[in-house]
Amino acid sequence: MLDGFGVPARLASSDLWRRRAPIQLLGTLSPGLVSLSRRRPLILIYLGALVPALAVALGQPVWSRVDEAQHYDLIAQYAHGSYALSDQTRIRPETLGIMHQTGVYRWSAKGTDPAPAVTNPNDFEQMPAGLNWNQRGVWTRRHLWSFSYESMQPPLYYLAMVPFWWAGDLLGGPLGAVYAVRTADALLMALLAPLAWVLALRLLPGRNPVAAIAAATTVAPGIVLNTTQVTNDVAAAVLGGIVCVQAVRGFQEGFNRRSAWLLGVLLGAAMTSKLTAGGAVFMVGAALLAPVLQRGFPWREQLAHLGRVAGGSVAMMAPWLAANVLLYRRLLPPSQLMSYVLQPGALTPLEVRSNLEHAFFTYWTGEPVYTLGQAGLLEVLVGVAVIYGLVGLLVRAIRHTLPEAASTVLAVGAAGQVLFAFSALRFAHIGGLLPGRYLYPAAVAIGCLLAIGLTALVPAAMPRLATAGVIGISFLTALAGFVVTGPANAVQAGFEAPPERAMTSVHASTVYAGVVITLDKVAMLPGSDQLWLHVRINNRGESEVDWWPRAKVLVGDDERLSYIDYARSQQFPETLQPGQEASGWLVAQVGKRGPGQPLSFVQLIFTDVAADNYHLVDDVAVEATFPS
Repeated sequence: MLDGFGVPARLASSDLWRRRAPIQLLGTLSPGLVSLSRRRPLILIYLGALVPALAVALGQPVWSRVDEAQHYDLIAQYAHGSYALSDQTRIRPETLGIMHQTGVYRWSAKGTDPAPAVTNPNDFEQMPAGLNWNQRGVWTRRHLWSFSYESMQPPLYYLAMVPFWWAGDLLGGPLGAVYAVRTADALLMALLAPLAWVLALRLLPGRNPVAAIAAATTVAPGIVLNTTQVTNDVAAAVLGGIVCVQAVRGFQEGFNRRSAWLLGVLLGAAMTSKLTAGGAVFMVGAALLAPVLQRGFPWREQLAHLGRVAGGSVAMMAPWLAANVLLYRRLLPPSQLMSYVLQPGALTPLEVRSNLEHAFFTYWTGEPVYTLGQAGLLEVLVGVAVIYGLVGLLVRAIRHTLPEAASTVLAVGAAGQVLFAFSALRFAHIGGLLPGRYLYPAAVAIGCLLAIGLTALVPAAMPRLATAGVIGISFLTALAGFVVTGPANAVQAGFEAPPERAMTSVHASTVYAGVVITLDKVAMLPGSDQLWLHVRINNRGESEVDWWPRAKVLVGDDERLSYIDYARSQQFPETLQPGQEASGWLVAQVGKRGPGQPLSFVQLIFTDVAADNYHLVDDVAVEATFPS
């Protein structure tokens, strides 16, 4: 016998065998060649997604205002052997240094808010004792930036990024570490496209155009933008996609002990990266229990697999949960500081609708809102595509051409992710609108559902490929515009003094807790909508005072509320020491006034002026009336 081929020696010596040996040999290699041919599209798809991911990762500003500084800080904490405690640990010097370098401390762009007075981590203050809820909220809004507040997050992503942080810090210092971690995130994010391709072909074998559309949806500008920052959203998205593929595979082929344990470990890994990935529980539950209802699988066997999935998930999460019990006496870390800043409103139909609209918009276009120049147009285009996709899914359901797994596993998974993400915010007592990035663990499922629905209305292969091309080109064009021109919501800071002829002297003053705020000059040109207000603030009290120069502005009989445009105003300190005085021009955009419409009344409302170590907090108004 010839080694490896099982060919008898007599046959091997014949002329017939010698003539056909190359064919036989190719036959033995065909599985490998077929495997290579199947991998080639995946490699090309991955590389195609990697290009925009890397471009955005390296091209977007530092910091992203979607909590990137605190995500980075948690990696830095682990890199230095520190286990950060929620609501307690302060940011590291590396993080503070980049804040000083970039001018971005909070959720606002450079120059749009006063810079914090603290420049040394040793000077960070503790929250004063004896404050009521409102006073705690004001203190936290001004000091939250100094906390490593993402330390409430599960640790898997941050621990995995530590080697990249070390390498980047070694080569380029703390800022180099930012780009090293972003590069790693881009490498992860690009996996979403091949995952969507694989899942779509599993649902509809041989339908490459459907798979192409599914893959194209994963390079939506919002997904690329918000997963190539320093953020654990990328790990939740990729692991959520892998869980989706594994769940559909188990639904189609049936689960065994090994696949159930594997699915549990993957689900646990996703949730140990970000808890919002817990929405995949709905998808996994549907994959395990739907066969009982649809195909008559035995309950006992499927429940046993469900137990194995739960066991694998708990095993992955157990170290973190145990650490929480030891440190906090609870399974999940507290997030008290966040609840002071973002207090949830009443649960009403309007509140639910606002959350869903915001989630949809930011899912596709990213955060902060309107970072992309054509975000509004992109939302309309995607909205039309989603409507067509939903109609297509309905058509497939009526015609009974909807893949069984899509109607159960994927649909339940996508809806469950929305429900879980929204409920998680309410459970944590954190307000604010639902971010679209909280739905990224279901991005692969959503992309496949959209592709299946769209292709129901586009039966031919070439139009389907054209649809994939239009989606991909639209997304890539928006991303290219962002990389080339920068964020559309970027602020151009710079003060321009008012002309002397436009100035009017006034004297309006108010006193609060020893703080004297005076409005002594106002300037406005006829036909202009720009109002200059010259303000003096003097702390005559015995304790330091924190205030916010971005005042509310009311002008004349105009009931519209305006705000100080701090980026175009002269800069004020956020904190005034006893005896300190500051003055300068504040600028606001108000309604245009013609030559026959002189100013009659101006009111400035400075919100949350804090004195006596935040035991005194109130809004302070300064009013000036002009003679007719």
